[in-house]
Amino acid sequence: MLTNTPNLLELCRKKPETLTPGELMELRRQLQGLTDWWLHSEVLKRMQVLLGRGPRPPRVPTAPGSCWVLFAQRPQRPFAAVRSAFVLPLVWRPNTPDSSRLPKRLRELARAIARAAYQPSYGLHLDPSLGDVELVRADSEFQEVRSCGASLAGGLLVSVKGGTVDPHIWASGGWDPDKGIVRVGHLREKMLAALELGAKEFFVPDLQFEEAQGIDLGGKSLHLGKLRTGTLDLHRALGQYLHRLDAPPPEPRDADDQDGFNRCADYYLRYPHERADFYRQFLLPIIVERCARQLRRDYPSWQARALITIVSGRPELSAITACATGVHSCLLLYTRSGDTEQDQTQAKDEAINLIRRLKPNSVAPRCRDAAFTYGPEMHGQIPEAICRFCQEEAIDPHQLVLDITPGTKWMNWVCDHAMPEGSWRLYVRNDALRSPGAPRPGTEKLIVWKA
Repeated sequence: MLTNTPNLLELCRKKPETLTPGELMELRRQLQGLTDWWLHSEVLKRMQVLLGRGPRPPRVPTAPGSCWVLFAQRPQRPFAAVRSAFVLPLVWRPNTPDSSRLPKRLRELARAIARAAYQPSYGLHLDPSLGDVELVRADSEFQEVRSCGASLAGGLLVSVKGGTVDPHIWASGGWDPDKGIVRVGHLREKMLAALELGAKEFFVPDLQFEEAQGIDLGGKSLHLGKLRTGTLDLHRALGQYLHRLDAPPPEPRDADDQDGFNRCADYYLRYPHERADFYRQFLLPIIVERCARQLRRDYPSWQARALITIVSGRPELSAITACATGVHSCLLLYTRSGDTEQDQTQAKDEAINLIRRLKPNSVAPRCRDAAFTYGPEMHGQIPEAICRFCQEEAIDPHQLVLDITPGTKWMNWVCDHAMPEGSWRLYVRNDALRSPGAPRPGTEKLIVWKA
């Protein structure tokens, strides 16, 4: 099955209780790193009793380029000494051909996946932990490899984007170059094997989602996800699986940990709309601290006591300026209704919660809010809200700043004309705009001037 040893297939077909110490030693020698991945638990227990070598629970590889695929035994040719479903750890490497130690069919599938991902220079290899084991002679036992497609594609695309795989996210979905994601067999066996190795989520073709939901896992459970059929676009086919497979990097140690921050920023930007919580937890506090440092460095004599800002679809902007400027009070203007502008009541609440989370209660600015209607009505509503805020807070105009970063040009024009003479303006500039609505974290710079 795996090497030049002619009797290995027969050894794998033997029942665990019939294997002699010599046969167990031969199995271990030939399987090398695959011993704990592939052999039945009863065989591993027998090895411990007869050879003094206990099972070593395998760990799913998470190094850059890593992936793993699930196989299930064919009922018509059972191998009693082998698990009913077993895992093969693999790794993608750039600028290399596929390993000649892999079965021919698996290499053919790897080429189809690499072409579909527009990454033909990536080659598929056995994980280094497996040793020198050879699978090329096992072509007859690896005729059906198509079900490895989703896992191979996920590992490749995560690697290309600079990420690493999450060992808790698994999938079994076939790939056909002419059809995309297709059905797979032996779902129960594969799901149980994944559970044994720490899986928490398991993705299946959407056509088999209901089937997977009805599978009895012996009291255990897996969160199920869907792989999209009917498309040859790998990113669309893998969808949420690809997003979930991409493991979050460690939190930056502090505001000076540039490498750690860059890793987190890259991770966020790969799926910015799905990772808002990650941004707020791991990137936003550091952005605020860095902006506060930059403000003190570039404007050492400037001090603001109160801030006025418009809440946009990105409430994080309001949190950055409210916290980085060190103001004592903040007025959040937001649209509550209107035909041409989205209601921002929820965004206003999120901005207030972010400000309170970023600043301890003792130093958090007092947050006031005022709603206005987008349209001609705001010419009266916004000036009235600003005037009332200044009176209630007893603010000196020289300590009042308007953030003109969020909001439409019309909103900012109305706000600007409502500000008292001698007040300041502030703008958050992003040096490297990744895409609309997703500037690169870490490039924020506060610019302040007197109107």
